[in-house]
Amino acid sequence: MAAICYYKQVIANINRTSMKEKTYKIKIPVYSSELLEQSKGLFESHTYADMINFLDKKLVDFKEKKPKLSRKKRNKFKEVEIQNIEQTNCTIGNVPARLLKISAYNTNLIDGFVETETKINLRRKDKLGSETNFILLYPTIIGLNSPNYQYQWKILLYEDPTKENSELVSISKLVLEKVFNIKICNIKLDRVLKELQEKKLISELSMQFISLTYDENEVDSYMKEYLVKSSLRKQKYENFKNVPFKEFEKLIRDTEYKQDYQKRIVKFLLNKKEVKLTNEFEEAKDKIKETVEEIFNSNVIIKEDDIDNLFKTDFIIEKMSPVLEEYLSENE
Repeated sequence: MAAICYYKQVIANINRTSMKEKTYKIKIPVYSSELLEQSKGLFESHTYADMINFLDKKLVDFKEKKPKLSRKKRNKFKEVEIQNIEQTNCTIGNVPARLLKISAYNTNLIDGFVETETKINLRRKDKLGSETNFILLYPTIIGLNSPNYQYQWKILLYEDPTKENSELVSISKLVLEKVFNIKICNIKLDRVLKELQEKKLISELSMQFISLTYDENEVDSYMKEYLVKSSLRKQKYENFKNVPFKEFEKLIRDTEYKQDYQKRIVKFLLNKKEVKLTNEFEEAKDKIKETVEEIFNSNVIIKEDDIDNLFKTDFIIEKMSPVLEEYLSENE
């Protein structure tokens, strides 16, 4: 009898496992804008409402003028263009905020197709895009008295399971810079090094090396007269664990990679934030451009039943709010 009960329990456990509801992950990275000092005409006063009014005016101006907003990646045909921006007013922790819904598309498409009932080859003027690119702008004011106030935006991206991070980041930065004059903050490398030196060890570190060359010598001689374009893209990835600070310091000062690659991206975690150090060799200027971004990464798990709510503004704000609160509590 005991054996029968045991096997019934085993079967019940198997059934529960097989019936386990599928889940999906929404990534919500948090960026900070560059710090702004109060200046005449920037904000009317020193309140969150004044910062939000600044956003609203910028958006109204954009909709009235309807300028073309587009960006190409270097050495790429494909172009991303902003079609429309809608906003939802919301309040998080008694602070007013704005959720932006951005409609954007890729155009100048040379290759690719869409297939529904029939196969359609994409052409240069065709548009392939999404109307559900969401970002949240939350105002913060730093300081104890008005002459010394500093202003900063916390920027949350809603990377749902249908989005690619690089595309969403590119669209968001284009809108922030061109519509609202907001730039993502690049932090100082010296500050990062100081924090790392105290920790003495980097638990996980990854590096990506990228190069793109246009060399006709790589093409067979009998085909050169027919050549339209030739390019070679190389990528290399390296992952490390438990790297001592002194070795890391040597690594980031090393520029030997530029002999074979144009770009190096170093990523590691620091106090629950991902630090991204990008070095890009500009051959024309014979110098290396360096940027350091700090990103607070958080994930929200949703169930199959939530898919229908994926692009509803109330649902998005509900999922973003705890991430923002966690970020703010970590940085108090």
